[in-house]
Amino acid sequence: MFGDALSGLGCRVVPGSVPEAIEPGHDVYLVHDPLRAFTPPSVIQAVAAAVGPESPVAVPVLPMSDTVKAVGASNVIISTLDRTLLRTAQTPAGFTEAALRAAYATGMLVLPAGARTVPGHPDAMRVATPFELRLAEALLAAESQEKTL
Repeated sequence: MFGDALSGLGCRVVPGSVPEAIEPGHDVYLVHDPLRAFTPPSVIQAVAAAVGPESPVAVPVLPMSDTVKAVGASNVIISTLDRTLLRTAQTPAGFTEAALRAAYATGMLVLPAGARTVPGHPDAMRVATPFELRLAEALLAAESQEKTL
């Protein structure tokens, strides 16, 4: 699916770790979490298109829909955060070569302040827990039923 989304864009999928994937001379590097297996091709393409000299890092995001509370040490609510400023980050994250090398040098792929955002998609949910797996299976079943109607 990931390779299909990049078809015709002169891209190559390199499974493995970041050091294995960094070959000099490429314009854009995408780092994807395999637990987000349902990421639509349009999101992958939007991230790839957003990376460039003016935006060395790009990431898909979704607006927060939950109310977010700041909680103190004694488990008492301190405040309610303004969710209009908050987003949940998805993958793939897109980088220029220099930005990817800098992120990897920190010991982890941290998205820096100033990273450009593109619209994410609810289908790009992370599937890591038994509940999330059941949800993903239900979505797949519903999708296959729609195709047979």
